[in-house]
Amino acid sequence: MGVDHGQFEAASALGLSSSRRTFRIILPQALRAIIPTTFNEIISLAKGTSMVYVLAMPELFYTIQMIYNRTQQVIHC
Repeated sequence: MGVDHGQFEAASALGLSSSRRTFRIILPQALRAIIPTTFNEIISLAKGTSMVYVLAMPELFYTIQMIYNRTQQVIHC
């Protein structure tokens, strides 16, 4: 969708094979649309993962503290 249909026709008019057409003309143009979106998704994933880690650690420590207060036994990790 990121590459105009005229690009396919132009590559065919030049007599390029389908694999050469894909790697030389279509793929570089498609990557211009794909790469920014991919990096944004990776950044969002990294941010979400670190937030889960930061939010989960205090909850884990609180749970361990509550168990210790009830049983007076140390929990080994």
